[in-house]
Amino acid sequence: MMEQIDRAGQEEFIWAMRTRALLDLEEDSQSWRESKLTDYESSIHNERRKTQNAYEHHLKNLASFVPDEVLVNCNDYSSRHIEGCILIVDVFGFPELCEKYNKIGKGGTSRLTNVLNSYIGTLVQSLMMYNGDVIKFSGEEVMAFWKCGISSNDMSMQECIHQALDAALTIKKTHGEYETDVGVFLSLKLVISAGQVSFALIGNEILTDFVIVGASIWEAKGGGDLVPYGEIIISINAWDFINHNEYEYDRLDNSNNYVRVFGVSRHWRSTQRNTTKEAVENMNADGDSIYSMDSDRQNNDIHHNIFEIRPCIGDAIKRDLATDLRKYIVPTVLKVIDMNEGIENLTEMRNIVIVLMHVEVVKSEIEEYIKLVNKIYNTISDISHGMEGCLNKIFFNDKDLQFLVIFGLRGFIHELDSQRGLNCARRCHKQILQVTGIKSISASVTTGLSFCGVIGHNLRREYSVIGLSVNRAQKLLSAFTNKISCDRQTFFHSKLEARNFLLLDSKALKGVTNLGPIYEYVEFDSILADSRNDFSHFPILDRVKEITMYTRILKNVRDMEKGMNLKQLKQQIKASALVIFGNPRQGKTRLTEEILFCTPLDVPIFRIKLIASDKAVPYQAIRLLFAVPLGITDKSNVNDRELKITFKLKHMPVPELICVLNNIFKVNFSKTELFMGLSEKEKYVACKKTLKQLCHACFSKVWVLVLDGGEYIDDESWPLIYSMMETYTVVLVIAMASNTYMNYMVKHILEQPKVQVMHLKPIDKWFHIGLACQMLNVHGIPAELERKLHEKSNGNPGWIESYLISLLQSGELTISPIPLNTIEECPLIIPPKEMMARDFAATAAIEHAHSQLTLSNDYYAALLHDKWKIFKNSFRDSTTNIVNNMVILTETKPAAKEEDHDKINTKLDLIYTYAENKDSESYVSSSILGSSVSKTGIKMVPLIDICLITEGSKIDDIDPEFSLDVRIMKIYDSLTSYEQLLLKCSAVIGEVYSREMLMYVMNSQDSLKTAKAVQKLFEIGVLGCAGGKFTQQFTNAILNAPEINSDEDHMIICKCIGINTPDYMKFLPNYALCGYLRFKIPSFRETTYNILTLDQKKEYHAKAIRYLEKKTRKCISCGGGPLVKLMGIRYDQVKKKDWMNKRKTNLVMRKDTVAQRSSFSILENWETSSKDFQLKKQSKSSLDFKRSSQDPRKSNYSIASQDTKLREFSSLRDINKLKNRISLIRTYSDLDYNDCDCFRILDCMYKQLIEHCEGAEEMDKWLYAILEYSSLCINNFNRPLALKILFNALDVLEENQTLIVKPEEYWKLPYIRAKILTLIAIARFEIGQVNEAYIITDFALRTYGYKFPYKSTLRLRLLEIIQFVKFNYSSSNTTKDDYNAEYCDNVSECLNLMSKIFMYLGDWNNAELAAIWSLRKALESEKNFFVLINAYTNMICTALHNKKYFVLVSLEIKALLYSRCYRGVIEPNDLFAIYELYSCIFLARITRGELTECLNIGNVVHNIYNSLGNKIVVHDVLPLMVQVLLLMNKVIDAVIIITDMQYTLADNPERSGQAWYFALCISFHLDTGFFILPIQRCIKFLDTNNVITTTTNCSAEKRMYTALWLWCLRNEMYEDAILWKEKVDAVWSFKDQDDLVNAFTALYYMEALLLLAIKQMDKKNIVVIDSVYAEIDSLFQKLDMNAKIFIIIYPRLYHMKALYAMIKINDLEAFNFLRKGQRLAETNGNLYDSEWLKHSEMAWSHDMSEMERNLWLDHAVSDELFYNDMESYDMQISYYTLEPPTYL
Repeated sequence: MMEQIDRAGQEEFIWAMRTRALLDLEEDSQSWRESKLTDYESSIHNERRKTQNAYEHHLKNLASFVPDEVLVNCNDYSSRHIEGCILIVDVFGFPELCEKYNKIGKGGTSRLTNVLNSYIGTLVQSLMMYNGDVIKFSGEEVMAFWKCGISSNDMSMQECIHQALDAALTIKKTHGEYETDVGVFLSLKLVISAGQVSFALIGNEILTDFVIVGASIWEAKGGGDLVPYGEIIISINAWDFINHNEYEYDRLDNSNNYVRVFGVSRHWRSTQRNTTKEAVENMNADGDSIYSMDSDRQNNDIHHNIFEIRPCIGDAIKRDLATDLRKYIVPTVLKVIDMNEGIENLTEMRNIVIVLMHVEVVKSEIEEYIKLVNKIYNTISDISHGMEGCLNKIFFNDKDLQFLVIFGLRGFIHELDSQRGLNCARRCHKQILQVTGIKSISASVTTGLSFCGVIGHNLRREYSVIGLSVNRAQKLLSAFTNKISCDRQTFFHSKLEARNFLLLDSKALKGVTNLGPIYEYVEFDSILADSRNDFSHFPILDRVKEITMYTRILKNVRDMEKGMNLKQLKQQIKASALVIFGNPRQGKTRLTEEILFCTPLDVPIFRIKLIASDKAVPYQAIRLLFAVPLGITDKSNVNDRELKITFKLKHMPVPELICVLNNIFKVNFSKTELFMGLSEKEKYVACKKTLKQLCHACFSKVWVLVLDGGEYIDDESWPLIYSMMETYTVVLVIAMASNTYMNYMVKHILEQPKVQVMHLKPIDKWFHIGLACQMLNVHGIPAELERKLHEKSNGNPGWIESYLISLLQSGELTISPIPLNTIEECPLIIPPKEMMARDFAATAAIEHAHSQLTLSNDYYAALLHDKWKIFKNSFRDSTTNIVNNMVILTETKPAAKEEDHDKINTKLDLIYTYAENKDSESYVSSSILGSSVSKTGIKMVPLIDICLITEGSKIDDIDPEFSLDVRIMKIYDSLTSYEQLLLKCSAVIGEVYSREMLMYVMNSQDSLKTAKAVQKLFEIGVLGCAGGKFTQQFTNAILNAPEINSDEDHMIICKCIGINTPDYMKFLPNYALCGYLRFKIPSFRETTYNILTLDQKKEYHAKAIRYLEKKTRKCISCGGGPLVKLMGIRYDQVKKKDWMNKRKTNLVMRKDTVAQRSSFSILENWETSSKDFQLKKQSKSSLDFKRSSQDPRKSNYSIASQDTKLREFSSLRDINKLKNRISLIRTYSDLDYNDCDCFRILDCMYKQLIEHCEGAEEMDKWLYAILEYSSLCINNFNRPLALKILFNALDVLEENQTLIVKPEEYWKLPYIRAKILTLIAIARFEIGQVNEAYIITDFALRTYGYKFPYKSTLRLRLLEIIQFVKFNYSSSNTTKDDYNAEYCDNVSECLNLMSKIFMYLGDWNNAELAAIWSLRKALESEKNFFVLINAYTNMICTALHNKKYFVLVSLEIKALLYSRCYRGVIEPNDLFAIYELYSCIFLARITRGELTECLNIGNVVHNIYNSLGNKIVVHDVLPLMVQVLLLMNKVIDAVIIITDMQYTLADNPERSGQAWYFALCISFHLDTGFFILPIQRCIKFLDTNNVITTTTNCSAEKRMYTALWLWCLRNEMYEDAILWKEKVDAVWSFKDQDDLVNAFTALYYMEALLLLAIKQMDKKNIVVIDSVYAEIDSLFQKLDMNAKIFIIIYPRLYHMKALYAMIKINDLEAFNFLRKGQRLAETNGNLYDSEWLKHSEMAWSHDMSEMERNLWLDHAVSDELFYNDMESYDMQISYYTLEPPTYL
């Protein structure tokens, strides 16, 4: 940003420096001396020099905060008169700039500070380059001074003015018109004056500042009002000292006292001197090079070279002014400098309190003016210092002064900073008004988040605060004079009672929006009152324990008074005082009021409210306690006091000692000889005894005394108050603030048995609704308001009161009356009646408190332990309301129906009408609301008040109650800079993080220092152990969040496993080396994170991103290597740059050879394949998701570029040659993802990446993280989360387009949107929302620039298909770049989904077209293996369904070649894609009857399925694998697959997987006669799992029910068969073109039907036979249609037809079917059906023995012949004999 200024001012700079005098410096000879020293002497010398350099660096930092005039004589507090020149630079545009940056929101203040620091830093440098002494600078004004002298080395007045004018011209040239990044122009005007000024130090040895005043100062300040910005003017007094011919000028029209200067003339000459060339060259725009001087020689030249631009710093080092300069620097900065921490550590955001005071003084002489300023300064300094505030700046003028005091800075933060700020303003207001010469004083106090840090140049800087709260304070100060005004935030966080604030009239303040109500702060004196009549009509909430304890103490003290069981009572309860501690505004005052209300009427009571000033008055508290019974006040004279005390002590045993009460009650009893003879200790004892006698005399019966504000009890009163407790004549209730400082004596008193101490807890959230309604005096509030109270109040009732009052006063809440009978229909939260009305028990409490616990306490005690209390208001039988303190019950109406919504809206409109007219009647006609009307007239309904949120109000613009934040900040401020840095980086990383990541973000290599910092943070309870495992090569980047045991949370332990402790750190505890850390308090992380500026957040987030990108590794089971794909870039472990270059060259040569041999040309582009059918292509042919990387690991090669010669084929000869080659099938046996934990790692990593990318504002990476994380969620079945992430990405894409892509790359937005839409459609499709997925996919395709040709003719579609099939399209010869390739892959992914949707909907023509198009786009890219394999899978599915077997075989070979030749890393999703591809090929081969070939690939499919880590619904491949193995008589292999399913599907969430296991067990028995499980086990599974179907697949249920039905029919269990037939009918469906699994199931179903027909024929049941025949004929038609696709089912289908022919008594046709089936079975290798057909032929020919005929039935009846008996007994498969009807 400042390069623009430097370039603009380069010419002027050269011009200003062209005659600069240069000094010749002598060469340093220190290096020659060191060469002569011994090694020991040299090391000692280096240590001393290092120490000296550190001390000089420390002093340089101190000196940079004060001007040169202070450095000259920093201890002279006398007024010095100096001649010189003044230059005031007034900058315009900062208020508007602040407003602009505040509107930006998050990070605006930090960005503003960067602009100010750069702008002012270069401006200050320009002034110092011209030898100016920068006196003061703030956001809008910079003052520089050129001092002239009389010696030859000093500058003359002419030289001073000349250099000031030259500096002004240079600044105007370089800084005159500066445009910021938010479009605000900063301009300036410069005023020069000359003459005598008075410079004086003000303050004391604790804190010192300075003032510079005089006529020339006032002249310079007044001249700024005469000219616009952009001008330079000089006073006549200064103008007369220089040569007018050197400048171009004219005189002002409106004043003769100033001259306007435009520039220099040709007669100009330079007057600069005493600045070395090296000093100029070493200065950069920010002056940062000062701290980059590391060499010894440069450090030794410090006095001559580097600080020549400000030589006074070098002089200060020589004079050793370190101690003297400390008083000029605020303690916050001083602490950082003393600890040798970087000044940049002061840059932070924090909640601070701004106190800005404006003092108007009487005009006087200079000397008197300085004395007055000094007096005011010391007053404010002493008051603010005593309250731990910081007097930061003083702004002076001839008529007024302004002082800036800050509370809450680093090291001085307090929970009550807002209260301290108000009290500081009040005390300063009182004391300064008493000073002579003061006209008026005003003060404004604001609270809010502000930037705190150092602004300026490294050689001259100041500590400043910038933010909206500072602007508000300035505006309030000018708008409200002679008052102490404060904003809403101060009102909230001061935790003072609302009576201390008066609402001021609202005023429009320029540049400040959403200010809210403004208050005037007032202070009240101590209060003494009998508060019995001032009780609240509402019951106190959530204070049962405190009221109960008070009642018990009072009852026991009264029993002791009456002498009832005195001895026993003294042994049980000795307490006579109740001390209640609570945070400010925690409800202590309200509790004391309730205590007085609950006190019986015959017990005297009074309450005292102490204030802060009472703390400093000795015996003030004890004097106030006796004020009422003695009848004395502060206005009572001494004689009156003495008479009343004497009367009370008339029976005093030793009246000579009554004088011991002189100091206590401010009386003057004469001191007797007896008193004078006592020692001090004896006098003290006598005083306590006399006070006890006075206590018995004044409190003849038990009194209740309440002290509110007990923290203000003076130390002298505490022992005497304890003496009062010992008398048991009073019950003392003392309410104190929790954080009260107590000395040892007070602590000792509170530990005594006579004192019962209780601590108030926050109000439970359940009571917030009642509390709010009580404070607003309403009967219902909006749910949103209650939610805000829960979120922000922290259970503090005082904060709730201030919050509600402020909202009500600002008009954001409205109190509105509504009819009583409509409250249930309003969208409000209504408190229960117990919270709003005192019941009979409250009255009983007053009457019976002296004898028993109150009924109200019993009631609330029961309520306190009622776990269902929060739900009791969720339903009700009647509506509870209070009108005129009476409880009214009305019948509850039914809930409104949809048709009643208009009526409800009408009623709500009526409510707002009432809100506008507050003077309306208290009753409203019920006919307006639809109530019933009586015969005599209109029924009148009472009105009640409710609270509504004003439309358009923002009730969440208020900071929450931050008492916890203050405690956190106190801990944070007590840490060293390194510990703070560690916490800052930890806050950025997350709640749980690894130590390695922490050190990477910190950019630290000091393990020991980090360990010590971690040890301290563990010991103070900030950090804890998260239990990491480091026993193996574990990925430290990503770890799971642990389960934290709350019981161990307070323990300081480390549970990490496998931490290696280096020898040099073995003295540290093990938790110092914890490898996996966490924040024990989540709010500590949030508070620490908010401290960071925007730039710091971006820096640390960016480092976290880089760490995650570099360090994230796979899980241990996957080898722990780097991830293959991350943030849009694919990496492969095996690729190297030189290997790639060599491989690419070989591939090009082989490709050319293959192209020459090819007998068929490659298919032309899809767009040119038909003149009538072309698809529109976008002009932007790529989707730029990621810029190209130069990483040698990057996967930038094409899949087709590997083994191209093997894959370039298109002739039928090539297909026939390759189709049966087993080597084509890649087994992937080296992959096993069963123990893969990569998903957990990636899930955690992407969550962190998304958070860090947002924090670093790297939205391009954020987009990649979103897309990859959503894909990960979809692949791992977390589709709802994926949808949530993607919809959020769409919102961000629409709202913040400029953050994601640059304006010149807006053309990318549609492609990004299309990618997101595609992923949304995939998630929708996976969860079963097919229609929504179809609509979104179509829209995504259109967004990519393509329109799917739904209405194209069949001829055109077939033309494309034929062309594709004819030429068997291969990849294009040209390799696309990354952008084009990624675009093609994204389009292919979209078309893949569209093809699946069409297949799901049964639209196979469009599915085939989408699949062809998808494969075409995937082959264009050939960069995404996953997309390409999916495209092949869809193509094979559509070709299989459409019976294009030549295409099918060609695609199989092509896909297998691609998968085999792919050399990249196979990820789990890639392996799953391979699984689906192989499954599809397996299905195609079994369809064609190629049993041996399908078995080869089926075994691979089974192994891949077992290797996949995520077991989903059982694919059709496993049942078909079992079927194929049985057809080939490989029984044992089939058993292995079935038994494997038992274990692999044990944890399957869907019951269909287990159902398949049991279904296959039954099918195995039906086909072989052997058992894997007993049939009864399978039936038991169905009994315990009534519903086994899924939304995606019910094939398992069909098979299981059909197999059990068939089993019952084979075993002639007809009654059971009837039951299973009913279940079969409930799920059975079979289409003309169904899948192969259902086709085999249909064959079982056909056999069952035939057996049923045979049974019915034997029974001669003609009616049933006809219906069975009809069903058999229909099923045969469907099976014939399926057999045309699935050739493999023909043998068994012919078998069933043969049986049907036998039933029809057509033997010849039956045996023809048997023979035809045998031939087909032998051709296809179907041994099972071949043998079964032979078995049937022999049985029907009666060529079979009875034993062979009944072998299957014998096995089935035994139920003990299991598969493992086959090898033991050399047994063969037993075939079931299909018996014809018996009449045959």
